[in-house]
Amino acid sequence: VFSILTQLWCPQGHLTPLREANAKDVKRKARIPLLELIGKVKTFLGMQGEDLLTGRRKREVSSARVLVSYLAVQEMGYRFTEVGQALNIHPVNIARSLEKGEKVFDKYRGK
Repeated sequence: VFSILTQLWCPQGHLTPLREANAKDVKRKARIPLLELIGKVKTFLGMQGEDLLTGRRKREVSSARVLVSYLAVQEMGYRFTEVGQALNIHPVNIARSLEKGEKVFDKYRGK
């Protein structure tokens, strides 16, 4: 049960939790398809082939995967399961990679 402070009154007479009207909803509206994001990250990093979608553990491949994970979840509002399916990895590993993804994102932010 939400307190009155955490709810918004809608014109239809329904109470909507404030969390439904948060910034994540705005991000979800402005997102691009995951496969397009993966392609853009691969192009940006100069990667070839389907390495990003395999389970390879090379540093450049795993850095690209965590960058895609970070951008998709934190910046575009995708769910862990959606990103995991697109990258062929378990959603738990998406959650684990977010902190590292932020560091990788900060590294490439100036490019």
